[in-house]
Order: sequence, then structure tokens, then C-alpha cells
Amino acid sequence: MAQLNSEALKAYGINGRELAALLVLADHEPPSQQEAAERLGVDRTTMVALLDGLETNGLVTRRPQASDRRRNVVELNGIGRDTLRDATAASDEAERVLLAALTEQEAGQLRKLLQAVVVQRLRFRATHLPAVRDGSKRVTMRFRDPVRVGPALLVFGPDDDVRLPGRIVSTVAKPVDRITDEEARADGFARAGDVLPGLRDYYPSLRPDDEIVIVRFEVDAS
Repeated sequence: MAQLNSEALKAYGINGRELAALLVLADHEPPSQQEAAERLGVDRTTMVALLDGLETNGLVTRRPQASDRRRNVVELNGIGRDTLRDATAASDEAERVLLAALTEQEAGQLRKLLQAVVVQRLRFRATHLPAVRDGSKRVTMRFRDPVRVGPALLVFGPDDDVRLPGRIVSTVAKPVDRITDEEARADGFARAGDVLPGLRDYYPSLRPDDEIVIVRFEVDAS
């Protein structure tokens, strides 16, 4: 599948990772470079290199953030949106060709296997590692992170120094100002009123009416 997809994307001058970056950038309002890296599950250095390539190819633009000119936001331009549309269609066609000879059941099994290979990453600061390991932390709140129920690799530290196999068991989306005290305590906050200032340490542009995702996860004990 990877080879077919790579061949399909060649005509658009991008690879699979760059397509994923374009999808992340198109899915929300223009993010900062740091926010884009968090959504894509890569470190800052990798994200900068990705964006440099996309910008060189004329697919994205970077500009200072209006509320904090020390930070850059990234957005697709017209060429980038056209490339994303056409490359996504080509990638979907490559998948259709791959699965054409299979039954519906076989195709479903293959999709599950492919999804298992590309495991999502749930990132934490290194200071959270002891609580995750001893089981006292099983909830995290995320903003604009593309998380889904299923297998996950829990990674800690700026360079993914520690990795634990795990699973996201549930996700609930709700505005910050609708978080309850019980939900806040599950993620280590004393009360609901502490959630917004606490999360702004990670997401400086977060507003009270922004929707966040409450993620419940577990660590694979095997």
C-alpha cells in the first residue's frame, strides 16, 4: 500500500507524510507550527523541515500570529488546497486498486492491519511518566489533536525518550467552560476553573468556548 500510495503522490510532488501535514493544516483554522506538530505527532524539528519543503513547493504560507507575533501560523494557499484535493483523490484511488481483488470482508481485515501498523501517538511531558506508569493518570485533555479510539503509543519527553504501548479507550469533546469538577480532577486539576489556565500552558491561544477532547487511555500491561 505504501508503494502504491507513493507512486500515486509523485505526480503532485509530495509524499505520504507531506499529505498528512496538508490534511492536518486543512482540518482546522491556521495553527501555529507547534500546534501543527502536536496534531501530526512529530517533533518540532521534523515539523519545521516538513513545512520548509511545503513552503518551498508553494503549498503553504507562514505569517506571524496576530495575537503573538513571536509565533508563526501556517495555512494552505490556493495551490496547496488544490494539491490536497487532487492528491487525496489519487491516494484513495490507490487504495481502491489495492483492494479491488479482495472481498469486502478481506478488505476490512486488511484495513485493520494497515491501521495497526500506523499507530497514533499520544504525547506527554516527561513529568507525567510516573503517574501514567502507576495508573494514577488515565485521562488527558487535548485541543485540536486528531485522537481516535484504538491502539496508541504513549510517548514522553521532547525526543520521545520513553514509549509505552497503550490504547485510547474513549474520547469526549466539549467546550472548556463546560468541563465539570469531576472531569477536571480526573486530569489532575483541583477544579474546573483551573482547566483553562492549565491547558494554556500547552495551548496559549485556547479560549473558554473552544472545544477540547477528554481522552481516556490505558497502558498495555503485557
